[in-house]
Amino acid sequence: MTLKTNHCVSSPHLRALTAFLLVIFSLAHGNSQPRTRSLQNPTSGDPVSKILLLRIVRAEDERRWDDDLRTLFSARNAAVRSRAALAAGRIGNEAAVADLVHLLEKDDETTVRAMAAFALGEIESALGAEALVAVLRDNRDAPLRARSVEALGKIVAALPKEQATRAHELAAVVLEALNFEARRRSAPDSSTILLGLTATLRAKPDNAGPIVAEFLHYSDPRIRADAANTLARLKLKDGNEPLRSLLVTDPDPVVRANAARVLGATEDKTSSEPLLDRALNDKDSRVRVSAIRSLGSLKDQRAGRPLVEYGHRLLREKPLPAGELLELATVIGRIFQGAADGEASRWLLDLSNLTGRSAPEVEVARVKMSARDYLLELATTAPAKRRAQEIIQMNWRAASSLAQALGEIAPLLKSARDTNWGGTTGANAYNSKGVAFFGSSHMNNESNYMYRKLIANFGTSNVEHQARI
Repeated sequence: MTLKTNHCVSSPHLRALTAFLLVIFSLAHGNSQPRTRSLQNPTSGDPVSKILLLRIVRAEDERRWDDDLRTLFSARNAAVRSRAALAAGRIGNEAAVADLVHLLEKDDETTVRAMAAFALGEIESALGAEALVAVLRDNRDAPLRARSVEALGKIVAALPKEQATRAHELAAVVLEALNFEARRRSAPDSSTILLGLTATLRAKPDNAGPIVAEFLHYSDPRIRADAANTLARLKLKDGNEPLRSLLVTDPDPVVRANAARVLGATEDKTSSEPLLDRALNDKDSRVRVSAIRSLGSLKDQRAGRPLVEYGHRLLREKPLPAGELLELATVIGRIFQGAADGEASRWLLDLSNLTGRSAPEVEVARVKMSARDYLLELATTAPAKRRAQEIIQMNWRAASSLAQALGEIAPLLKSARDTNWGGTTGANAYNSKGVAFFGSSHMNNESNYMYRKLIANFGTSNVEHQARI
């Protein structure tokens, strides 16, 4: 009797325990169950189960967008919805745009909406642009705005030329979003600014320079660096004045390096002295290399001799700073192009011998300084010819460098022809007095015939033969 009484008393407890276990079981298997309404407290903290993750990854690998993946957009678990949206973006099927737009507009989790925006950018379809524009104009949620401006920049960059008007309109929205962050000095969002600068770089909106330049004054060095990078890539001069100061005074080397890039890309002649100072004296090699490259863009010959002297110093360092030496060789070739400066030529020859003539940057620089001297060195004497043949046969890297150097002579030949071109009328029509060709007695009749045809097609009648035939 006692046993029966205890059994009766414990029955409610048993039923409660059973109900509790059923609830736990339903929650554990509810990740992929569709939501019938917007949840106020979704299970956003739960991870994606291995079974569901396997389904999603398999769809990604097969580049398959279908109902199986679409149903996951309404899963109870926010992490599942977010991961499914990412998969849709990676698959890149335009058929998923409508579902992603619905997720962007209606989901109750910011992380899911942000991932939907990112996925729309990955697909790069103009069909998703309006939803992204609406977010940027009506929403102040920082993560969502950041991903939306990033996505819109990708879409604008992917639009064909036939939709230039539409691209112009969307690019203006990108710039508007960036300008909003520039004006919100009390609480700017770093992620939105950084992704907005990247979107501006992709979208290339009109009059972006003044707005981008405002971010050069921010305390975050990454924002300053990205703003300078955007100005450099778009070749905008609006930030040159503060950039001259940042080049010398900014504590972050990436900012200084990007400042140098902008001043070179915009060919700011007034920056020659600070660029030379950073090229010779900055403690960070990234800044020195950027400054050296920019000096090459400026082609200021006043910087040539100090750079050659700096090159001699680098040749004495152990180990050799190979990257910096090659950059320096390229710039010296540009600065002294056609000048045949003796000291610069000797330094380049020393570097050429040190590299075993296997550095194309050095060989091309020597050709730019004096193509005539380079050719004479290769073929003036029998030993020189033999050395050139040995280079070609024994060292493929040196042979490649030599070929690239000789390839630089062709544009010089074409430039000489075009400079002295006789036009299309008159006695000197379709002829150039700037170039001449010479044949050799080693050539047979067939070779001479083809040689003469080549010269005529090139555009000159100035041809002579060793035997005067």
